[in-house]
Amino acid sequence: MPLDDLRLRQIATVGRLSRPLGAAVALAGLLGFVAVVAAALGAHGPLAEVEETRRSIQAIASVTGLHAVALLVLTVLQQMLAFGLARRLAGIGALLFGAGAVLFAAGVVAGLAGVSALGPLAPIGGGTLMLGWLACVGVGLASMLRR
Repeated sequence: MPLDDLRLRQIATVGRLSRPLGAAVALAGLLGFVAVVAAALGAHGPLAEVEETRRSIQAIASVTGLHAVALLVLTVLQQMLAFGLARRLAGIGALLFGAGAVLFAAGVVAGLAGVSALGPLAPIGGGTLMLGWLACVGVGLASMLRR
């Protein structure tokens, strides 16, 4: 079975990420870093002494860490999928995971800093993360249906 031009180009670019995908991988790394720093601060730092603050910092660590991995997975999936709805949904899901994690963490930090005007960022970020998971469902379904 001969390879078409599109597939040949994909094979030739293995090992290179487009700028958006490279940015997604960099953001995943940054989110992972934030997760580890937040976990350390929540467990050992002076902020750990106040229970409410400690719980908020642990929430940042959990949410950003989980979604850093999810962002990486969808980025890899998008690179692997040749075309179609599944590939587009993987990109959308990755974008939603990255944006949602940043918004959630920013909202929690704003709340800790007493900046109430930015407090709604946390639930907006949470909703964005939920949409990212629904996009992930779409990737699976579209892949099964070969769309």
